[in-house]
Amino acid sequence: MKHPQLMTNTKLAIICSMISITRAFSNRVVKKYVIAKPEIQEAVALAWAEEAETKAKRLTYIAFTRMEQKITFGWNFQCIVIKFHHPESA
Repeated sequence: MKHPQLMTNTKLAIICSMISITRAFSNRVVKKYVIAKPEIQEAVALAWAEEAETKAKRLTYIAFTRMEQKITFGWNFQCIVIKFHHPESA
């Protein structure tokens, strides 16, 4: 894989799209280039403290600021918040 700074915007967009798909569906073609090291402890701490919409906004902000701190190729960060309802907990 070429150095990201040497790629054109079109190639960069294609690679970022492939990485998103790889993370979601485990695409073997680019899997070796993706490092799946989730940092979930902060997310778990937030899960008990706030409403779902506030959590989603804070997690997105955290992901965005961490992405800015690291030199990455493309704007490829993801934040997913899923609210589960258990019938016995209501």
